[in-house]
Amino acid sequence: MNVKDVKSTGGAPKLVVSTVPKPFNQNTLPAGRYPEGHGQVALISQLATDHHLHVGQHVGLPTLRGVQPVTIVGIFRFGNVASIGGATVVATTFADAQQWYDRVGKTSTISVDADPGISPQELRQRLVAALPHS
Repeated sequence: MNVKDVKSTGGAPKLVVSTVPKPFNQNTLPAGRYPEGHGQVALISQLATDHHLHVGQHVGLPTLRGVQPVTIVGIFRFGNVASIGGATVVATTFADAQQWYDRVGKTSTISVDADPGISPQELRQRLVAALPHS
């Protein structure tokens, strides 16, 4: 397992995100696929290029639960760009992201889409009614 420290550039953050389905996922995949199971990750294209990482490679991902052994299953572009300001961006499953970063039972963001004819105001009202209040 390769556990070299992959550094971001120019003070950019290290981001681990969970994958989302279409239409919310606007990323493109020049290689491989998105993570579907435990221990699978996809890397933003420039990160893979800069550090000579490739689909099928087994590496270690530092998390709040220690270094996790992962397999690179995809290389993605953020929309149509290879990098977002030098940030390291790793995509994984929602379950792994929750587990590795002490977020079980929690989420940072949600993505929603309304049926035709539902106004933004009605969508907001439905969300407020459906989401827990804290």
